[in-house]
Amino acid sequence: MEIKVFSNENCIFCKRQKDWLLENNINFIEKDIAIRENLIEFNSYKAFGTPLTIIKKEDEIYQVVGFNRIKLKKLLSIR
Repeated sequence: MEIKVFSNENCIFCKRQKDWLLENNINFIEKDIAIRENLIEFNSYKAFGTPLTIIKKEDEIYQVVGFNRIKLKKLLSIR
């Protein structure tokens, strides 16, 4: 499984989500959209806000826009 979190430094929900992932021992790749190449990749998902979490599980790709703890728990199999 691969998890990418697109974020920006002024986003309080981005910080809360990253802290939550770390507290739950979930490894992820942080992609700050202030960096041009990350912004280009972020735009390719046609998302409208951060945090944007991309979860690749086997052959499936899931997108979670915003800090949606319920959806993340389900996709990451966290109780």
